[in-house]
Amino acid sequence: MEDNQTSEDKTPYDPKAPRKQELTPPGKPEPSEGAIAVTPRGKDIKIGFDKRFGMYTVVFPDGGQVPKELSGKWTEEKRCRSAIDTYLANYWKNRT
Repeated sequence: MEDNQTSEDKTPYDPKAPRKQELTPPGKPEPSEGAIAVTPRGKDIKIGFDKRFGMYTVVFPDGGQVPKELSGKWTEEKRCRSAIDTYLANYWKNRT
């Protein structure tokens, strides 16, 4: 038996294998292709770029007003993505 295996796990570890999403809360919607995430009400979220100001924004591809927590502008895409992750984590944390 190799070092990375236990007696219960007979298959070798594969870092490229898809991970199980065991921590995903039940009823959480999955994003469609091209979307970064999905709001609790099922709308896709994407990151847009406002050329006029040179800032990143959160947008709904189908249109509509974004939640108050996501209505700002960010200078970096990673900060915009972080705001989306924080918003969704707080929602699902408070829901359970």
